[in-house]
Amino acid sequence: MSWITNIDIDRVANIEVLGNTVQNYLVMTCVVIGTYLIFSIGITFAIKKLEKLAAKTETDLDDILIETLGKLKWTIFLIIILIAAPTLLEAGGKIATFSRYAIIIILTYQGVRIAGILIDYATTKATEKADHSSFIKPFSTVAKVAAWIVGGVLILSNLGYDVTSLVAGLGIGGIAIALALQNVLSDIFSSLSIYFDKPFKPGDYIRIDDQEGTVQSIGIKTTRLTSVQGEELVIPNNTLVSSNIQNFGKVKKRRIQFTVGICYETPVEKIKEAKEIITKVIKKTNDAEFDRVFFKTMAESNLKFDIVYFVQSGNYKDYLTVQENMNLEIMKQFEKAGIHFAYPTQTLHIKKS
Repeated sequence: MSWITNIDIDRVANIEVLGNTVQNYLVMTCVVIGTYLIFSIGITFAIKKLEKLAAKTETDLDDILIETLGKLKWTIFLIIILIAAPTLLEAGGKIATFSRYAIIIILTYQGVRIAGILIDYATTKATEKADHSSFIKPFSTVAKVAAWIVGGVLILSNLGYDVTSLVAGLGIGGIAIALALQNVLSDIFSSLSIYFDKPFKPGDYIRIDDQEGTVQSIGIKTTRLTSVQGEELVIPNNTLVSSNIQNFGKVKKRRIQFTVGICYETPVEKIKEAKEIITKVIKKTNDAEFDRVFFKTMAESNLKFDIVYFVQSGNYKDYLTVQENMNLEIMKQFEKAGIHFAYPTQTLHIKKS
């Protein structure tokens, strides 16, 4: 009975299916199961070790790479099986060819996925460090599309297709598109120049030629400002790069120079007192840094003081607040001291003959 069973087992083991015996398929199955167990334990152990090492570093790039490795572990396992399959099975080279094509497709697909993950990581970091996310994100989308195109061309090339004409067609098409979109591309590259050079950022108040306003957003093609009157100004990035830009948002403190005129009838002692009053007012005013006060000019209708101070802020409203408080206090102190501001007058002398 055992002899018959052995005969039956041998007969079953030698049955051929698609050019391979059942025995070959059983061996293949055992190899797959064994590889799965070894690989699963090994890769899990390796990932845990890497996670402990990554926890000690300050960068989060290694965390992203470990997370990606965890997602790709079954892909790696599948590639190992596909490499082993042609050795364990025979089918006139068909299995080897299929395995090779499958490996190419899988590796390319996963490579593009990893590139996409790294692009997203770089985009996130770039938007955290700068206020240019409005055009950084579209650029990341373009980069991902380009990665998929390159991946598709690589797959077709390795599958035996002639991609020379395809690449040439893409090149000619790219040149035609570039010529048609010359102005648009100029604005796009200008936006890159703005991003890397950082002449301004959203929130800055800038002036370009005869236009000025607060930067609201920096896009791929245009930058949008809000003027003092409230309307939106849309300026091509190419225009911004080729223009002189005054960025008041970069101002840390603002230098202010103004004049005060008092009457010609003011006695010398009161002139000296006026200078002392202005000096004290500036020094006592919050956010004001005194520079100088001089009785500078005997003008046509007043005795003029030249006054310079700094406002400890680049904000225009802060400057107006400081100047207003200062003006009110100077007027108050002059009134107490009996010092009068001058106003345009003319004295007419009539000579009687």
